[in-house]
Amino acid sequence: ENLTPEKEVPVIEDMAKDLSTYGLDRPRATVTLKGKNLMATVLIGDRNPTGSSVYVRKEDSPQIVLLGSSVGNYQELIFETAGIKKQ
Repeated sequence: ENLTPEKEVPVIEDMAKDLSTYGLDRPRATVTLKGKNLMATVLIGDRNPTGSSVYVRKEDSPQIVLLGSSVGNYQELIFETAGIKKQ
């Protein structure tokens, strides 16, 4: 929902050149969102320095945005429930 054009999220960088700065060169997770008329792949990177948010990039966009840490928490819960260990 936060990645739809109608929502404003903090844009960290418009044209990111070095994805490793945000942990997006090797994302912690790649999530494909499917909806009735929507399909998007979202890359989830590292947490920001305060740990309050995670760096996220839509696969087809050069923008890096910040989403609340709940995104990272849900990602970890999903992997934990599925029995997938962090690397």
